[in-house]
Amino acid sequence: MRITRALLDAIASSGLDSEVKCVFVGAFITAVWAKRMGMAYTILPDKPHVDSLPIPNAGRLTELSCYELAQLALSSEPPQTSVGVAAMNALLVDALKEDMVEDGDGADVLARVGEGKRVALIGHFPFVNKLRSCVSELMVFEKRPLEGDLRAEEVEKLLPSAQVVAITGSAFVNHTIEHLLELSRDAEFVMVIGPSTPLSEVLFEFGVDVIAGSVVVEPDVTLKCISEGAVFKQLRGVRRVLMRRTRA
Repeated sequence: MRITRALLDAIASSGLDSEVKCVFVGAFITAVWAKRMGMAYTILPDKPHVDSLPIPNAGRLTELSCYELAQLALSSEPPQTSVGVAAMNALLVDALKEDMVEDGDGADVLARVGEGKRVALIGHFPFVNKLRSCVSELMVFEKRPLEGDLRAEEVEKLLPSAQVVAITGSAFVNHTIEHLLELSRDAEFVMVIGPSTPLSEVLFEFGVDVIAGSVVVEPDVTLKCISEGAVFKQLRGVRRVLMRRTRA
């Protein structure tokens, strides 16, 4: 969890923290609303037990500061990790300066960069069919594969051959991000994409070229969508943004 620790250290060194207004663990998206709102993919236990406590302090999480909640990003227990990553993202958005981001959709960037190349997606995104028509070859690795997808286990053998790689931000929630970036070290271009993606230049230090994430601009609207079971493409009140690494 070296990358997550680096992100938390960057937050700590900035001195950013705030009170938490609301924690919402939705069916598909978890949100933490502090000064700003952060999101993360909701991961539930594979085999929840009737006597288990997935979130031991549920009902009292807003008594913690946002940085204290962000420490849960290091937890190995879902959905605690989802809460932690969402809190971490809330603080990172608070630290974001406008000149660090631009409006844009990661799918459009992938279509341009991946034209004529072998592209790998970690996660089945809604733009898969559109992207498949633009690239030479598209490998989609998915834990629950749909038609045309590859099983997640095949990533070890096939991902290192990709020229362009896009990794779902939920890899921060399930703690696979470091290994996936290591497997992508020979790629020409690496992106991390999705609402769970931390908007921080720290990711550039680990080989990421473009960060494609989201900034919540209307938290009341976004939280209403999450509370009603929205998936990301159904969210309103969200701005899609890009951060690009500046090469020397």
